[in-house]
Amino acid sequence: AMRGPGGEDHVGCIALLRLSHESDYLMSFIFEVYGSSILHDLSCLYQGLKTSELERGVGCDYGKGVTPISRRVVLKVISRLALYEMKETNDQSGKGGTILQQLLQAPLGE
Repeated sequence: AMRGPGGEDHVGCIALLRLSHESDYLMSFIFEVYGSSILHDLSCLYQGLKTSELERGVGCDYGKGVTPISRRVVLKVISRLALYEMKETNDQSGKGGTILQQLLQAPLGE
């Protein structure tokens, strides 16, 4: 994965995926270290990656940003962390619910 353009970024996305999907124990440490602000930070990262991808244009796999699959991996991480946060706090309208709602409604507004 690291040999292609953006390979280092993709490896970083895979590391995030492993942290969020390996176990609930690791996910609890993510929130313990970073707090629920990690959801906002990752959401901003995702939006920035999507903007870069749109600026780069269709069919161009080099330049600014990451590959679409890397961006989707980040989206999967955000979703998993948001659902975990909602489950742990028993609050569907908390930060996790808000982030998920924003991510789901964003494509509808495009």
